[in-house]
Amino acid sequence: MTEPDAGSDTGRISTRAIETEDGWVLRGRKVWMTKAQQSSTVLILARTTPIDQVERPIDGLSLFVADLDPNFVDIKPINKMGTQCGVEL
Repeated sequence: MTEPDAGSDTGRISTRAIETEDGWVLRGRKVWMTKAQQSSTVLILARTTPIDQVERPIDGLSLFVADLDPNFVDIKPINKMGTQCGVEL
């Protein structure tokens, strides 16, 4: 769920999920996803209702399961302390 302008504050995420006749289109940026370089599937938290249309900032969010296709995302390693490396998507 971590994003450049929201950090890990769930109520402030701005990644959007827009329903189309073919399914859902997700647009946004995530900054941290452990094991993204080794994964083929991902869980993405996205806003399905604009924040100005919900009572609380955490309302209007949905969790999506999606293919993590390197043809459609940029995956860059992030160096950190410890044994695992996160990535920026």
